[in-house]
Amino acid sequence: MFHSVLIDNHRLGPFLIGNEFFSPCCSPFQVVYNMMSHNRREAIKQTTAYRMVKLIALWMDQRFLDPIIGVLLPSVGDVLTSFFSLPYLYLSMVKIKSIPLTLAIIYNMLLDILIGLIPFVGVVGDIFKRAFARNALLIEGYVEGRQAIIREVERKAVWMALLIVLFFFLIYWMIVSVVKLSEWIISFF
Repeated sequence: MFHSVLIDNHRLGPFLIGNEFFSPCCSPFQVVYNMMSHNRREAIKQTTAYRMVKLIALWMDQRFLDPIIGVLLPSVGDVLTSFFSLPYLYLSMVKIKSIPLTLAIIYNMLLDILIGLIPFVGVVGDIFKRAFARNALLIEGYVEGRQAIIREVERKAVWMALLIVLFFFLIYWMIVSVVKLSEWIISFF
């Protein structure tokens, strides 16, 4: 069933809402939260992916597993730990269905990889940046309907998309530079 929604005298929609009754409030930023019924929010909280997000944030950032992996596997460690972001992406894309939230998670993940590729600086960056905990906070904010978090993510969505493209190029350039430097060092032996 499709609905057209009127918010602040602006027609938004149509929205496919399924069998849920949708009653918008005053702000477009509250649309995501209001579309998500209490039962749906609780169902998301009970998913394995949501619990994994909390557990990954605990171990990777609060118990410093991410920096430890970065020390044991310099440069490569952050690329490997980025695979732990898959539950975050699953929740944002499939369960919450928010493109701005997905962009924010990808942005934080790529920034973590980019900082981690810098030898020694990456370990310090992992200690202070805490991308997994930040992404978990963003997901929790969306599920709980925290307006400050939703507004911040919505406001920065376009910039995050542009920075994601830039980060891909920077990560590619750094990997190519490391490979060339390694080949140059090996050529002396």
